[in-house]
Order: sequence, then structure tokens, then C-alpha cells
Amino acid sequence: MNLTHIKMIDLTRSKLDTENSDYEKGVYVFKKDAKGKEIKHEIDLTDKSRLPAHKVQWVGNYPDMINDWQYGLGYSFVTKADPYLPLGATFGADGHWRFKDAVLMKVPIATYIERRLESIKIAEKQSMSNKVRAFDASCVEGEFDGRLTKRQREEYLSGVVL
Repeated sequence: MNLTHIKMIDLTRSKLDTENSDYEKGVYVFKKDAKGKEIKHEIDLTDKSRLPAHKVQWVGNYPDMINDWQYGLGYSFVTKADPYLPLGATFGADGHWRFKDAVLMKVPIATYIERRLESIKIAEKQSMSNKVRAFDASCVEGEFDGRLTKRQREEYLSGVVL
């Protein structure tokens, strides 16, 4: 099994049978509905009506890597009190969800989206500067190959966001 195959269960909508489940061994039993089907709901990031409060991420359990994620990106460890249950992972004695050499961390979804938008803006700006360089390289005595118009170049150099 690999980290991408681990299903994350939303415990706010699922019914975990705590008496028959064992966190340390990674054995989870869910209560059943009237039809005999387990009441177990996976986290689905594509359904906007059921977005979780946090973005969860597996991080290598190495001090330098954890420090980068905690202090640089604002992540914290997922604990038993959080409504997330990674199927197949075990709960360690230190209070962290573990899978092989990785631990489960979380960040508020709003913080994650803000950071993601910032990185997209930076990438777009770098892409535009590459277009300007390509334009400058393709200009020969006022002729250009059409990758970037003169107006776009002037707007970019004047600071107007395209």
C-alpha cells in the first residue's frame, strides 16, 4: 500500500464503533445502518458542500521536514480528537497518526487556499516575464513572431497585471 491509496474517513458523518475498534493496531469497525451497510463516509475534496475544515497531508517523519511544515507552512499534527481517520494507518504512542515513515498533519483549508493562490500568482508572473524575454529575443528590427504583442509587453513592463 502507498500513501495515495489511504482513504481518509470523515468522522463527523461516519459512525465508528469505538468498543470494537483498536487505534493502535489499525483496526476500525463502523456501525451499520438498517440495511446492514457500514456508516462510513470518505472525505471528498471535489464536493464543495462537504469540504473538511482542514487540508490533511502525509509528511515524512524527519525533524527538519516536520519543522518546515509546522513553522514554515503552519501545519499541525492530526490527533485522535480530530474528525479524520486514515484507514490503514496506526496511532502511535506519541499521539500522531503514522504510516511507515510518515505522519499525518493538517492546516486550515482557508490558509491552504490562500497559500495556493499566492503560489499561482507567482507562477503566472514568472510565466509572463518568460514571455517578455521570448518577445525581446524574437524581435528583429520591429518584427516579432506573435507570441506576445507590443501592448502586452508594455502593460507588463508598466506593472499592469494581465
